[in-house]
Amino acid sequence: MAPQLSGIDIDSKHFQALLKGVSKILFFQTLPSEDNITLEYLQSEVFDGSSLSQENQLNVLNSVQALVRDIALKDLSPDAITEHLDESGLSKDHTKTLIKWWTKDREKVHLAVLQSQGMGPQLTNVKWRVQKSLAFPTGAGGQEQEITSNSALLQLSLFDKGTEEDVLLELDPTMVEKLVGALHEIQTKITS
Repeated sequence: MAPQLSGIDIDSKHFQALLKGVSKILFFQTLPSEDNITLEYLQSEVFDGSSLSQENQLNVLNSVQALVRDIALKDLSPDAITEHLDESGLSKDHTKTLIKWWTKDREKVHLAVLQSQGMGPQLTNVKWRVQKSLAFPTGAGGQEQEITSNSALLQLSLFDKGTEEDVLLELDPTMVEKLVGALHEIQTKITS
């Protein structure tokens, strides 16, 4: 259930600034720094000119923080966000602003969430090809030997802590079957 967000009297521009500020505080400020945004600073900038009391501003700030954290941890789709917010009291303009912000920053925020949870490198690309052994002449008769083995070359691009690294794997047919079986099992579990 989404937090209650009715009565926010800031325009869409300030609401977008609130979303950006909250996401920066939650996901991108990992080390203390003078450049870090604080909740107090965000509150003073975003609610400048608002008729909400300091207490209500703080409640909105905490509710938006909880909402952004929830959306990011669940990695919700825009449709799921709309459904999630149905009973939150958030205006249609603010919902549209939230979905626009999330669509733009979803991948970056999701990656930050994964890294903050101690997840390893993220797979960013997969390339593959089949490598066939070539036939070559053998012995006195000059007969060609049959192709004895095929293998798959798999190149995985991994992103971790700002750097991308490629890993090259060679898989024989048995390993390819195991890999396909494992991927099928994963697909079954995440789609059910």
